[in-house]
Amino acid sequence: TTSVVDARPNNVAGHGTSDIEDDLESFAAAATGHLLLTNRYDGIDLPDDACRLVVMVGLPARGDLQERFFYDSLGAPEVLQERIRARVVQGAGRATRHEGDYAVVVLLGDDLTKFCSRREVQAAMHPDVHSELRFGFDNSLNIDSDELDENITLFLKQGADWKAVEEDLVAGLGDVETIDPPGSIELLRSAQHEVEACNAIWEGDVDQALDHAQDVIDALRGGKAPQRFAALWHYLAASWASRLDLSEPTGTYRSVAEDHYRKARKAGRGTTWLTHLASPADRSAAPDAATVDPVDAAAAEHIRALIVESRFKDGFDHHTSELRAGLLSRAKADYEPALVEMGNLIGASHVEGDRGATAAPDAVWEFGDLFWVSWEAKSEAEATSELGAKDVRQAGGHLRYHQDHVARPQPSGSIGLIVAPHERIHNASHAVAEEHLHLVRPATVVEIYDRLIRSLREIRSKASPDLTASQVLRCLELHSAAPSQWTQVLTTTRLASNAESG
Repeated sequence: TTSVVDARPNNVAGHGTSDIEDDLESFAAAATGHLLLTNRYDGIDLPDDACRLVVMVGLPARGDLQERFFYDSLGAPEVLQERIRARVVQGAGRATRHEGDYAVVVLLGDDLTKFCSRREVQAAMHPDVHSELRFGFDNSLNIDSDELDENITLFLKQGADWKAVEEDLVAGLGDVETIDPPGSIELLRSAQHEVEACNAIWEGDVDQALDHAQDVIDALRGGKAPQRFAALWHYLAASWASRLDLSEPTGTYRSVAEDHYRKARKAGRGTTWLTHLASPADRSAAPDAATVDPVDAAAAEHIRALIVESRFKDGFDHHTSELRAGLLSRAKADYEPALVEMGNLIGASHVEGDRGATAAPDAVWEFGDLFWVSWEAKSEAEATSELGAKDVRQAGGHLRYHQDHVARPQPSGSIGLIVAPHERIHNASHAVAEEHLHLVRPATVVEIYDRLIRSLREIRSKASPDLTASQVLRCLELHSAAPSQWTQVLTTTRLASNAESG
């Protein structure tokens, strides 16, 4: 806010909330001026020449503590998506109050531009808004300031040149279909049960609240359901079952609490909001035993099976050396198959390449329904070239592409990776990068591969029919080759952060 105010020309008067408490006339009647408001999306009508420019800064998703928890801590933006879309439309529409009205709308901030650039967000908008957003992005990315200024001037003149553009926009509306975003059906299905659970706990009926919490969890299953929101309800169910256990210590509710807590950890993977449960105040809601990361456990079991089955018994060194050579190669034909097979060795339950499909990820590592990793490999790119927005947008959609391909929802906390040598990243790439997308250097992939092979060699040297997944996991952890360890390394450079570390 301060930077916006400081950047205004000296002859432009500023107006704030206190100036329009009674009416908007003081601002609307001014020849020039700006009106600075925070979290105001309704009750503001500035038609025609009262206002011709609207600047929206930041994603309207953190209006109160509950919204901040849902968006930042819980990582469940699906829960807020409808109200965010409504606020974007309301905010942009403050200066376009009738069919003949017009205004320039500027979207600022990585989180807002990323949200509005997502295809599923645009598809859920009214066709007019969808078309305008698409037009705005097409005519903003990779365009210099002078050309953008010319386009805005042309728009404000509302002359024949702009009318031709507008006719094209209207003609294209027939191709725009409104589609509900992923998770909408499940959220609608769960809403009634959420209210019933809240009413029950307000009335002190903990047993009934627990039943309704289970109804919420059941309603959130299937399709592309928002599993991180389900994690919250598993946690609530664990807390309520723990309270019941204190009043009826038969052991039944204790096991229910532990089961819900484990499921909360699983569904909330990739977030940190559950870490406080290690404190004494909440220990009764959590299992007594230390909880092993479920992805680490699944990877260890997969590797144990590979070792016990004596895979690569006579050709392990040759096979792994060939894979390392592939990961050192710049050739697409060598690099991508090696990346796929690395997933198999690292403990993924299923791996897949692009199968020749242009829009598909170059590699996918599935750890069951716990965790997925999608890869976009730019091994053939020159280090001196620039990573563009087109590649970043495509990589951002890889997990959605794969979930449609396998007809299963992507697990919460799954990540997308672009492995590339580029020294420079276009600013637009940061603007369109989704939150789950990270940049990885080729040398980092080889470093993780080397850790993995060292651990596999040690495991093979101790292998026997009695080899356990726990023994495998201990060895992986010793060499920093467990998923929870290499995931931290691969996600150090988030593209959406606009802070590429080189």
